Amino acid sequence: MTEKGYSLNDSQGLPLPDVLADFTGGPKTPVSCMGKVAALLYHRFTKGGLPIAMVSMDNCSHNGDKLKTAITAFAEKWVENNLVEPEFLTYVTSNKVSFPWTMIDKITPRPNTSVEELLKKDGVQDLDPVITGKHTYVAPFVNSEECEYLVIEDVFPNGRPALEKSGFIFTDRETVDKVERMKVCTCLNPLHTALAVFGCLLDYKLIAEEMKDSTLKTLVERLGYQEGLPVVMDPGILYKMRLPCHRSQPGKEILSSGFKRAN
Repeated sequence: MTEKGYSLNDSQGLPLPDVLADFTGGPKTPVSCMGKVAALLYHRFTKGGLPIAMVSMDNCSHNGDKLKTAITAFAEKWVENNLVEPEFLTYVTSNKVSFPWTMIDKITPRPNTSVEELLKKDGVQDLDPVITGKHTYVAPFVNSEECEYLVIEDVFPNGRPALEKSGFIFTDRETVDKVERMKVCTCLNPLHTALAVFGCLLDYKLIAEEMKDSTLKTLVERLGYQEGLPVVMDPGILYKMRLPCHRSQPGKEILSSGFKRAN
């Protein structure tokens, strides 16, 4: 959904039209994204108010807080407009409902035709991407980087599956924040930004192609190894996950933090 989906107000600080309609319309026929999520949570409240973790998977800073702020705003307005019981607001803000922070590192670009062709050769059918009215792409396949990790604040008031067995990392909020700052501020996003800017100037179309350019490759290695790693705060959990990752040199195995070479 991206970070914009959590916003309730426009650039002037006024409620967006869909949000305003949901504030006055209540949980029966919501039209905004956050209104729909709030309505689903209200339905759970009316069916016993059992505990639940509302886990945001969007790649934005402190996503759990953004989700909680939005849902709480709907609960407050609905109570104010006598559209729901006051106890619903109490439920949303109680320890029965949690909003864990998460940090995901998985770049998934637009569905690529080369991947589509490979799958077709393997006999997979019905792969045609769909272009939405807002020019976003949806496809039954995903092309993404091999290197990936998902860090989740371990706050689940109703229990959870043992997803750590599949590689998920559960930890506390402080550590999730450290992972985010490591990725966004130092070890990954700045390198991709540098490649994107200079790659455009050199007329490259793909980051993968840019990494074959010795000058650009040297640039990001210096940014990462010489400028980034000496100042980054190690979250202390990613070293446990060794993954083959094409961000490194061919044949090298690196840690899932994206930069430390393994011997």
